[in-house]
Amino acid sequence: MIIMKMFHFSFLAHHGFLAVCLFLLPSFGFGLVGSTSFVVEGGNSTNPTYYIASAPVSEDSVYSGTVASTVDSNRYLLFDYETNSSGSISYPFHGDSVFVPGVQTPEMSVSISSGAVSSPSVTWQPGTWNSNKPKFNPLYPPEVVLYDADCNTSAEVNATLDGVGKLTGLTVVNAGDGYTSTPKVKVIAGPHFVKITDSNNPYNGRVFLIEDNNRTRLQIDLSRKAESESSNVSTYFPVGTQIVVIPATTLGSLFGTDFSELPSNWSYGLPANADWIYVWDVIYGGYHPYFFLGTSAQHLNYGRGWYAKDSTVAGILNHTVVYPDEAFLIAKRTSGTVTLEFEGEIETTDKSLFLPKSGNQILAKNPYGADMLLAELIPSTAITTHDGNATLFRAREVSSGEGDVVTLLEGAVWKQFYYKESAGNTAVTSMHILGSRRPLDGSDGNATTMTSDDFLIDSGTVTAIDSCNENGQTGQSDTSYSKLTITGANTTDLKGFTVVLDGLQGYLLYEDNLNEINASTGAQVTSVTQFSQLASSAARGSIVDSNLNGSHEIVKSGSSFIVLDKQRDVNFKSDEGSPVWKIGNIGTGYSAPARFYCVGGNGISDSNATGTISTTGAITVSTNGSGYISTPHTIISGGGWRYQDDNPRDNEILGASTGLLIQRNSLSGDKSYIESLNPFE
Repeated sequence: MIIMKMFHFSFLAHHGFLAVCLFLLPSFGFGLVGSTSFVVEGGNSTNPTYYIASAPVSEDSVYSGTVASTVDSNRYLLFDYETNSSGSISYPFHGDSVFVPGVQTPEMSVSISSGAVSSPSVTWQPGTWNSNKPKFNPLYPPEVVLYDADCNTSAEVNATLDGVGKLTGLTVVNAGDGYTSTPKVKVIAGPHFVKITDSNNPYNGRVFLIEDNNRTRLQIDLSRKAESESSNVSTYFPVGTQIVVIPATTLGSLFGTDFSELPSNWSYGLPANADWIYVWDVIYGGYHPYFFLGTSAQHLNYGRGWYAKDSTVAGILNHTVVYPDEAFLIAKRTSGTVTLEFEGEIETTDKSLFLPKSGNQILAKNPYGADMLLAELIPSTAITTHDGNATLFRAREVSSGEGDVVTLLEGAVWKQFYYKESAGNTAVTSMHILGSRRPLDGSDGNATTMTSDDFLIDSGTVTAIDSCNENGQTGQSDTSYSKLTITGANTTDLKGFTVVLDGLQGYLLYEDNLNEINASTGAQVTSVTQFSQLASSAARGSIVDSNLNGSHEIVKSGSSFIVLDKQRDVNFKSDEGSPVWKIGNIGTGYSAPARFYCVGGNGISDSNATGTISTTGAITVSTNGSGYISTPHTIISGGGWRYQDDNPRDNEILGASTGLLIQRNSLSGDKSYIESLNPFE
């Protein structure tokens, strides 16, 4: 077992034993299907080659539906069933206790005869059945599916259980036809996650391991929740929550359960001669090594499969769960290069980073699989003083050295970083939002380098809205643009910035852009020939929120106006609500300047613009960058990130496949989650 509470490290790049306690990075979100491939070079038992890897999220779902009710005392999620006209019941789940993580399943196969399924077979390898381990409810067999074969009509196969719940046979209910290859067989059983897929749920994307089930109920494991989080399943799954049930990634599903499924050059056999996988043990803590036992120990009645090196008497542990995006450690302890490829979801939605209690560490991979700044992984809102909020990442106090640490594994080098308390902001509650545009020169022509004119934080009020053409001229035949009269702008050069409008209301306009209408009936309520006549009209249109509310690019600006490429839809009422505009936003909790870094927008150039933002929102450009052809994305840092040599490193890049270690060295830190910034947004 890898030892806990190691606060000072001597890292050997890839090689050597890693004496740390490792923890998890949970996955939050769902995305596109893809694969990840990587190579682990050979090593030996005294000098292994280590590689930090993470498990994908399964792209397959075995159930999709909504939660009907919950029982907090038992951690139950309950689901409705359906009854057809003949009285037959369709249950959401097939069988009782099929999702128990350790339930035992055999090897299964079928043959093809004249294009139809035949000769189903069930095989329990020696040592793979243990009557003391979880088994099926004999009254409710699990579902068996055939897959990965082309056919005209799919076959149907049912499982047969004996009196104690052991799967002993398969029955062909429908042989199907037109099979051109032999299908694979699997049972829908073993470790599964329930995943929230409800965009209106604050826990959208969160996964929970299923402990047990019956045909209408799931029992949920909450052991991985943060200390400050609720113990009630209803908090995460209110009635009507949309969910999917997906297979959990396991040692067996990830690396194989038989010789033919193991990666090439993967060494199996007795522990001393095998390669190892270290997986976190949530019950006992620490990362424990697992190895694949092969024929060399068959005479001892140990079957083929994955075993815990520290507890081989526990038997085959193929079902050991590897949580989504959980970091695990591959130890190549024998010669030969191994290439591994994992398939699953490529997740692009927001993720949260897990912080363990003080005295522990986490080992993780880049959670997004794309280059990102360290300031995105741990943003300013997630950073506090060395003795501050126990649920946040704590800055280092120089005199005592107390504070949390991030160490990145880049190729063969471990690089240590911390957030210096005296050098940056540690009380940010909302971050600065910096407005930026494609760089323009003084004549509104395109430029290739960013200047202070191309960044802005500003706001004010809207006092009038008129129809105009693209040049901002009113009273023209072209009325497809809108001209907004504004106050509060600190510059007249606003072209190219994105403005956010809010609180704009007025009388709803008819499509002729002159007469007003009733919003409910669509009927015109005025009949005028010129706009000035509206003031004396007895009837007016409905007062509505304008479609101009929201985000728009400014196509022209002047001393007190901006022009948008969107048609006016209301006769504006400046005395209705609080009509405002803003470009960017000043954050809260800043006591020192923040730093910003531009990403993208400059083609293949690696010269990116950088600068600082004062506590009042004033922008200073430190580096202009080059090669800009579009608007860059800006990333804000609190300004305190430092390398182990104490040099500023707020722009440190976390590579797409970089491994990282977070040491929770501060005192009294709680187990918690912090929100990362999504590099895809």
